[in-house]
Amino acid sequence: MYNQLFTAWVKYTDEFRKLNPGTKLTILATLRKYYSDETLVTLFLKTSQLPKTAKMGKRMQSEMLREWFSVGIKPTHPAEVFKSLNLGSTGKKVLESPLYTVWTNYVAFLKKGDSSFKGDTITLLRGIYGDEDLAKVLIAAGKVQSTKIVANNLEKELFALWKTARVHPTQIHELLHVENVHRNSAIYTFYGNYVLAYARA
Repeated sequence: MYNQLFTAWVKYTDEFRKLNPGTKLTILATLRKYYSDETLVTLFLKTSQLPKTAKMGKRMQSEMLREWFSVGIKPTHPAEVFKSLNLGSTGKKVLESPLYTVWTNYVAFLKKGDSSFKGDTITLLRGIYGDEDLAKVLIAAGKVQSTKIVANNLEKELFALWKTARVHPTQIHELLHVENVHRNSAIYTFYGNYVLAYARA
């Protein structure tokens, strides 16, 4: 799809809209009738990596953010976008997925464009995964060089939420079944980090 025919089609629809300013025809509205958001965004990401179509790919990614924001009576909720990108299927490797970056871009786009939206990435992830599974995602991502920094930042944000909610370390100990893991394990380290964070004023 990211070949010359696709580029030509995009240019054609652009020209059509210029000649017919009242039309509601959009490239994405047409594409989304035949392809899933996951498929489209994956293709746009690939397109942006090719020298000849990089500009087009980045443009289509931006248009997808606007499409999610403007379609329907109110903006598409990030949880729905997460689902439409099939990010749940990535398991503990979600932070490694290029689609995750697109999703976080949409969260930022939504926060900027809708003053009534008060969510943030960590709160949304917590709602999607729940504390136990989210902790496991962050623990796994912390072992990967490319996602370690992001995971560490999200870990701090999660700890802050737990502290605000007065979640005691014993609850996290039980949640992660720390009694069944070795002291050198990543799970134990994660738990230990929260114990230290909880102890700090």
